[in-house]
Order: sequence, then C-alpha cells, then structure tokens
Amino acid sequence: MHISAQNRKYVLVWTALLFIGSANYGANAQKGVNPTEYTTNINTYPKNHIYLNLLGDASVFSLNYDRVWMVGDSKEAIQFLSTKIGLGYNVEFSVFSDYAETYTTIPHHLTYNIGGENSQFEFGLGGTFLFGHVSEYIVYPMMGLRLIPLKHPHFNFRLYGQLATVQGNQYKSGILFFPFGTSLGVSF
Repeated sequence: MHISAQNRKYVLVWTALLFIGSANYGANAQKGVNPTEYTTNINTYPKNHIYLNLLGDASVFSLNYDRVWMVGDSKEAIQFLSTKIGLGYNVEFSVFSDYAETYTTIPHHLTYNIGGENSQFEFGLGGTFLFGHVSEYIVYPMMGLRLIPLKHPHFNFRLYGQLATVQGNQYKSGILFFPFGTSLGVSF
C-alpha cells in the first residue's frame, strides 16, 4: 500500500503524539496506589465489551465486540491490549448522484491501552473491510480515550480519532470517512 506524502506527515505527527502522551500518562498514572487494591482492580476489570460505534472506523455506525488482554502488572498503571471486530454500515457520498450506494463494513483494531482505573489512553492500528458496489480495505492509525468506570462496570465509553492512509487521498468506494468516532456500550 502506498501512503501519500501528506498522509506520511500526519502519521509521523500522530506517532510522536502517541509516544509523548503514553510516556507522560505512564509517568503520572496513579502514584501511591496500594498494591493489594491494584491487584483487585485488575482482577475485576471487565474483559469483554459490546458497543455501538458512531461515525468512526469508516462506518456511519457499527456494532462491535471488543476483548481486552491484560499485559501489565504495574502498581502505577493498568496496561492491556484490545482487539475488536464489528459489523457496520456506510454510504457512498456523491453530489452528482440521486442514488447513494450502501456498504457493509467490517471494522477491526488492535490497540495498546494504558491508564488508571477509570480511564485509559488508547493507541494502535485499525482497519475496515468495505463490501458493496466496490470492495475496499482502509487502514488507519488511531488514538483515543477509553472510559470504563469500575463503580459502574457495565458501562463503557470511547472517544477516538483516526487518520486514513489512502493513495491519492481518494477512496475507490467514495464512502464517508470521519476522522473521529464515539462508542457507547456495556462491559462484562
């Protein structure tokens, strides 16, 4: 896949922000936490999430399943990998057409998450398969904020941004691609 010069600049800026943000967040996360309390939080942290996604992941909306895999046992921060798969919908945008082509989307991602009990900084790589009049695969770096309050462990919320890397800044499908998204769902 060829990434345009303009998109390469965006990818470099996002990468720098990710490293700065994760280093800063990791250095300041939960100083002075009781080790027994932290272990309890890791053991009770919800591992499965189902949510409705609006506007992100090259979809107007999608229903997703997300699974987290704990990777850190630090007293200072919760660290985990997140994998997601979903099924969604998008539409072709054309000013000159009276008929809009619809697309089925299959968004997915792999992200690294670091943070405290209630919120985590998230960054990684996502992609979406598009099936419709034209089939296409879009890949994008992403970063965001994930909120899963332990006092209400059945609720989750995500707000994230992404940058599509596409040749010539055009999509074969002509779909609507939003550089941000939000998710709301349940955890168990």
